[in-house]
Amino acid sequence: MGSYFGRHCSHTPPDLTLRYAALFHDVAKGLEGVRGTKDGRYTDYGHERVGADMTAAVLRRWQCNEKLINRVVWLVKTHMQYHALSASPEANVRRWLRREGTRGDFSRNTDLAEAVRQATVLSVADAKGCRPDSDTTGIESFGEYVQLLVQTLPITTKDLNYPPELPKLCGSYTGDCLRVCSNGFRTVLWKTIQPYSMRRHDDG
Repeated sequence: MGSYFGRHCSHTPPDLTLRYAALFHDVAKGLEGVRGTKDGRYTDYGHERVGADMTAAVLRRWQCNEKLINRVVWLVKTHMQYHALSASPEANVRRWLRREGTRGDFSRNTDLAEAVRQATVLSVADAKGCRPDSDTTGIESFGEYVQLLVQTLPITTKDLNYPPELPKLCGSYTGDCLRVCSNGFRTVLWKTIQPYSMRRHDDG
C-alpha cells in the first residue's frame, strides 16, 4: 500500500498541496461501507467523499492551515468527477465549473483556475501512478481547456470589471446590477469560447 501511494506522489511536483492530495486521494478505498463487488470485480464507489472527510480529519490533527486543508480536501473530493469529465466529450464542463465556483470554496475565478490546474496534475499523477507508461496528453489538453474556460466565468462580482459610474447609477441596487451583469457576462463569453470547446471535442 505504501508503494502505491508513493508512486502517485512521485508523479507530482514538490508541492505540499499536491503531495497531500496524491497521498490521500484513494485513502478510503477498501474500507467497510466503501468496498463492494460488481460482476466479480472490486468497486469503491464514493471513496472520494469518504476520503475527503478522512483527509480533513488527518490534516487538522497535523495542525495544517485551513487554506491548505480546504484545497486538498477539494482535490480529493472531486478527483473522480474530474476524471469523468476529462474522459467524456459530452460533459457539461461549464455547468460543473459554475457549480463548484458557487459552493463557497473559491473567492475568485483565479482561485478556481489554480484548483483546476492542481486537479489536472493530480489526475496525471493518478494515471501514471497506476501505469507509468500511461498517455496523459488528453488529460493535460483537457486541463488547459478548462483553465481557459474558468478564467472567463465570473464566480463573484469581484471578478467583474465594471465602470466606476455603475454604483452611482444603480445606487442601493448596485449588488443586484452586478449579479445581473455577472450572469450576462457568462452568457456572452460562453458564446465566444464555445467554438474552442467544439474543436476540442472534434479533435478528441
